[in-house]
Amino acid sequence: RVTLGTEIKRQNRVTLGTESKRHNKVTLGTEIKRRNRVTLGTESKRQNRVTLGTESKRQNKVTLRTESKRQSRVTLRTESKRQSRVTLRTESKRQKESNTKN
Repeated sequence: RVTLGTEIKRQNRVTLGTESKRHNKVTLGTEIKRRNRVTLGTESKRQNRVTLGTESKRQNKVTLRTESKRQSRVTLRTESKRQSRVTLRTESKRQKESNTKN
């Protein structure tokens, strides 16, 4: 009976140890996978934010440059037209004065 009791206890210890190790491995694996998923998600979100920010800045620079060029063209055209009108008016006055003198 003593032998039997000792054997059962030993068997229980072995079973418990094995089971405990198996359980720990499963828990550890699951935990690691979960942590990786969280890290991956967080990292992915962070990366997306960075990419988005960079892309947004780049896009803004492009838009700004394009808009600036367009604005310059418009200003140039307007200024050119105005200059032409002034020149024309001045030239017309000069012509009239010249005719009056003659």
